[in-house]
Amino acid sequence: MTEAKSSEPQKLTDPAEILFRQIHPAKLKRNGSLSPSHFMPGDNDEGMMSTNRETIGPDEAHRRWTEELEKPSLGTMGISVEEIDGISITPHPDRPAGATAVSLQALDDAKQLAIPDHASVDFTQCEYPAELRQGGRKLLELAEKREWLYKPEEPTIT
Repeated sequence: MTEAKSSEPQKLTDPAEILFRQIHPAKLKRNGSLSPSHFMPGDNDEGMMSTNRETIGPDEAHRRWTEELEKPSLGTMGISVEEIDGISITPHPDRPAGATAVSLQALDDAKQLAIPDHASVDFTQCEYPAELRQGGRKLLELAEKREWLYKPEEPTIT
């Protein structure tokens, strides 16, 4: 068995580790509720959903996002590595017969991106938008059970 190259992101292995996700106000549904798109990679993210590792804490993750990157956020929610590993996405009907369930994984890509404490949720196995939405919906449900980990009194919305 060969070891993964150090230049490649490494799979996170601590099942209890929580990854922090910032909640962008523009992605709220019309009724003000959270959307699966909050837990999906964006069009320019190459199938990787950006998060911060729990070592920095949910309030610091929010501060870095809003102050250092100057991006809006309603607050911080989280999902565990175990929850991510446990997600099984039903293959799209257009996949070849016998296609197996699609899975997500959490990767430590801080060195590759030169962003301290960064991790990504890998959606690259999702070949269809419906698979992306299904994964986003499952992550959202898990994050909502945990509730907000950090919610500032005055969210950054612009």
